Amino acid sequence: MKWECSFGEDEYMCDYRNYISEFYPYRRLREVDVKSAVYSPELFHFPSDPNITQVNLKLIMNRESPITSSLSDSSLAMSAYRCNRGLGVFLSNNTIVCFCPPQYYGIFCQYHSDRFLLLLHLNLSQSIYAFENHPNILLKVLLLFFYENELLMIDQFQVQPIFEVNKSYKRSFHFVYSHSSKFRQERMKRYFNRSNILNSHPYSIRIEIYDTQRDKQVSLIAVWQYTIDFDYLPVFRLAKILRLTKSNPCLTNPCHPNEQCFPLVNDKSKYLCLCKSNFFGPNCSIEDLRCKNGFCGSKSLCKPDYQSYLRGNDSPYCVCPFELSGDRCDIESNDLCQINSCQNDGTCLPRSTFDQIICLCEEDFYGNYCQYKKSILHLFLSNHTLTYSAAMVLQYFLIDYQVVSLILAHQQVYNTLPLSLKYGHEKEIIPEVVLAQIYSSYEDKQSNIYLLSLHINTASFEGVISIREENRCPSISQLAIKSITPIEYHQICIKNFSILCFHDNSYLCICNTNHTRVECFLYDSTLDRCSYCLANGLCLKGNPIHSNDFLCLCPACHSGTQCQFNSKPLTVTLDQLFYFDLISNHKQTTMNVIILLSSLAFFVGLFNNFFSYVTLQRKACLQTGVGHYLLYMSIVNQITLVFLMARLIHLSLLIINVKSFSMINHIFCKLLNYFLICILRISYWLTSFVSIERAYTILYLKGQWFKQPYVARCLMLLIVFVILLSSSYELVFVKLFISSNEKETRAMCAMDFSVSYQSTWTSIHQIISIIHSILPLLINICSTMIIIERVISNKMNIQKTKHSKLILIDIQLTLSKFLLDQATLPDQSSSLTESTLGKVRMA
Repeated sequence: MKWECSFGEDEYMCDYRNYISEFYPYRRLREVDVKSAVYSPELFHFPSDPNITQVNLKLIMNRESPITSSLSDSSLAMSAYRCNRGLGVFLSNNTIVCFCPPQYYGIFCQYHSDRFLLLLHLNLSQSIYAFENHPNILLKVLLLFFYENELLMIDQFQVQPIFEVNKSYKRSFHFVYSHSSKFRQERMKRYFNRSNILNSHPYSIRIEIYDTQRDKQVSLIAVWQYTIDFDYLPVFRLAKILRLTKSNPCLTNPCHPNEQCFPLVNDKSKYLCLCKSNFFGPNCSIEDLRCKNGFCGSKSLCKPDYQSYLRGNDSPYCVCPFELSGDRCDIESNDLCQINSCQNDGTCLPRSTFDQIICLCEEDFYGNYCQYKKSILHLFLSNHTLTYSAAMVLQYFLIDYQVVSLILAHQQVYNTLPLSLKYGHEKEIIPEVVLAQIYSSYEDKQSNIYLLSLHINTASFEGVISIREENRCPSISQLAIKSITPIEYHQICIKNFSILCFHDNSYLCICNTNHTRVECFLYDSTLDRCSYCLANGLCLKGNPIHSNDFLCLCPACHSGTQCQFNSKPLTVTLDQLFYFDLISNHKQTTMNVIILLSSLAFFVGLFNNFFSYVTLQRKACLQTGVGHYLLYMSIVNQITLVFLMARLIHLSLLIINVKSFSMINHIFCKLLNYFLICILRISYWLTSFVSIERAYTILYLKGQWFKQPYVARCLMLLIVFVILLSSSYELVFVKLFISSNEKETRAMCAMDFSVSYQSTWTSIHQIISIIHSILPLLINICSTMIIIERVISNKMNIQKTKHSKLILIDIQLTLSKFLLDQATLPDQSSSLTESTLGKVRMA
């Protein structure tokens, strides 16, 4: 054998038995040295407190990464390097057999398998299992890999909703394309036939979820099916989130009597006809005798053709109920809980898997049987000097001594500073580093970081800590240090004895006891950030496992768990008015009142608008524009009541969490809100047009063109077009937002403007609202004032005219009386009378 490399790395796949023995130990010893090497930083305990329990770190490392004496045996050690991939097993006949992972095959696992990789996450947050967390519920998920109608492979996994409803678990599965000549030839044809690749997709994956409960029949509850469009590639990955919502059966049953109709969850327009238990074949017309004769256990489902092509389909496949297991569901799961297998007061739950249980442990214990006690870190916060803080994120870190980095073990978020902090860690030592990130407002781009605890190789700790300037870890920029490289960070500690720690964009650095050097760890300061908040609010993440554990710091005029409530002028929505009433203890009463009042308004308005329509559609009423405005207002008002009732009912159903399809709710949020606001705005403008025409009639008695019916029709068409167009942005920004907690999930419609142009869109929204709401109101007010002013002016003119006429009549009466009196006087006064009469006439 020719050695081309100093230690024979180029002979990696050669038989180790032909190696010269002196060369082999180097590679093995080097691996052992790297894995067992531990970096011990020279750090101190902070805060220093007598209530510290130390442990032997070397014993822990040896226990977690044992290196037994058997590894020194060269024959056994060869098995670790014999296989290219997979696990090498040394047999008693001195041969090595390789157990390959799904993606490799061959005697040394040296060949890649053409495969399909499926990555799944089952989201139960919107399902009935989010609220029915009973321990005796188990979901079985079957994954079926098809070539046309032929089942090639089957895989499965189980989910207990009580453990996974608020957690995110990703599962990956490998499905290998068959290596038989038949399938290889088919794939070669598809590889060179591009038109066939575009138009034909013979491979598909089907996902079936079965509900199994104690003492109940197994039932199929949901089906997904996806085509594999790129099966000609050596490797193709499909990643999907399965949202298990309320399942609706097919509206019609187009399937045969021995089939069940199931709509596809991922495509509601399609459905599948799946065979009932015991049946298979064309149209499920064949009943399998083995299934009929009880091949599978009681309350299980018998699938005659589910064993797949690779297994030969020589026996039926059994979907077992909760309390049974085995290939034929004939093994009763021993109820180990009856013998109290959980320790330290743990709660025992049975599993459907044979001889397995689950223990729900008390707070201070962990392990499969709650047999281990957690390492406890207990801190009391006192005498802090913070004058104000909007939120605090507490982070517990473990130190990875091989790459010298901080690994997040746990994270908590608080909106106020707590009095004490307690965390139980499922390891023999507590997290070495505990940091607090303090935020004062949503505008904080960078938090103030404080070191709360630093304990290396410690099993438990209880002490008092203060959040002060002394234990703050400033950033390099806050230290006003420029043009410094990490290699020079030692100088910061040497020159600044008051600094305990500091950080930059990549590292958290801690000074040693005597400030002669610094220990720096890789640190991601954005681990507490998330993106669930609206209105450009600052989102702070708590426990990474729980998707609904977060806190939003909202900008001014915004509130709510996701900053979804906007109190700026002209931005208050219908959801905000009723949201808190519908989530209160009297939510059912509130919902009933809303539905009752909206229905009552609908029917009362229906009669009023109907009689108005009948009255105004007469020919005499339609000779002026006002008649047209009032006629169409009766129609628009009734449509407004329809959309208002639909919007209120939909809002109530959303908030009280009626389980329905989120996509349909999302569409309803957009359309109902859009059409309701448009119809209301049209009604406002029609009312203003009536006022304008009346004012025009008063001002211009002889003007007729504005009162013409064709002018009214043109104005109505124009305003409808303008309103629909100017309000269309709400179709984009109105969205459905879902908030969850441990008890329930709620949803509401809210307007969320783009973060980058939020102020611009808010201003546009307010301007459009003013134009379509305030402006018609002002027009009505101005028209009313013009009409009032003109009426008062006319009345005053009439009063003046009447007063003048009365004065003339009074003068005439006075003159007549005077003349009668003069007729009785002597003749000598006649000349005086004629002179006086002439003067009166002149007056």
